[in-house]
Amino acid sequence: RDRNYEQGIDTSEMPMHFRYSYLLLSTVIASIVTFLFGASLAVFFPEFSWLEGGGAMLMIAGTGWVLQTILATWQMGSKKFEYLSHMASIMWLGVLPLLPAALLLLFLRDPSPQIPMLAVGFSSLMMLRQHFIRLNSLQTSQVWTLSWLLSLQSTAWLWIAIFFIF
Repeated sequence: RDRNYEQGIDTSEMPMHFRYSYLLLSTVIASIVTFLFGASLAVFFPEFSWLEGGGAMLMIAGTGWVLQTILATWQMGSKKFEYLSHMASIMWLGVLPLLPAALLLLFLRDPSPQIPMLAVGFSSLMMLRQHFIRLNSLQTSQVWTLSWLLSLQSTAWLWIAIFFIF
């Protein structure tokens, strides 16, 4: 048997340039999908252009991720890059349900407001589940899941209040 073709399990640390590249690529993918989703919501909010809708959605959805990234960088110590890599996966996978919803909103003649509500609900539950599972695999306290959830929700509702109430 030729041992040249056998693969062992690589237990070495992922090189930092791969982590940075992954974080950047995940952020770009999530930002594009989030922007497109926000732009598609302009059908329900005629006072917003598609550009304003996309920008507003980036603020609503993105600020919590930035806040959690800052908290993790400041408090997680040696696990911060591993946690941030997991967060990047959660982020780009979590926006995937928003993409078909955005496309439906852009192309349907009279779309139902239930489409974006269901997409956001499904996306949120997917991300929460992934965060919980990934913290278990990191053997890290679920307090970080609570912190992540509070960061996302509090900043989202603050931006919604700013855009629609004040």
